[in-house]
Amino acid sequence: MAVARTVLVIDDDPDVREALQAVLEGRGLRVECAEDVEAGIARALRSPPDLMILDMMMPRASGFVVLERLKQQRGLPVPVIMLTANDSDHQRAYAEFLGADVYLRKPIGPAQLFQAVDRFCPPAAAPEPVAVAS
Repeated sequence: MAVARTVLVIDDDPDVREALQAVLEGRGLRVECAEDVEAGIARALRSPPDLMILDMMMPRASGFVVLERLKQQRGLPVPVIMLTANDSDHQRAYAEFLGADVYLRKPIGPAQLFQAVDRFCPPAAAPEPVAVAS
């Protein structure tokens, strides 16, 4: 049996964390959540996930700090989907410069989320039916 891929969600909004966790677990992914930048960095360093979904605007430190510490300083090869309500092209360019692989503007729908997640954590193929000899 294949091990489920792990997604680390870093977002200060508990409603966003819970919603992302519910839909991603419904797709067979293992989801870990962190409520702030420091907790997210600690989890990612302790056990690197297959994918991070990262809020850009959080209290005390932004999602940019996560990108700077994990991708720029540590070279952690984890793909990152950055979520934000900010529609600035400058912010998007900076996120991409720091290593964000996908930049999505909130609110996002399930189809847009799944398309981005599936790039890095494709859904498991359905098992082949077993033929039974008669």
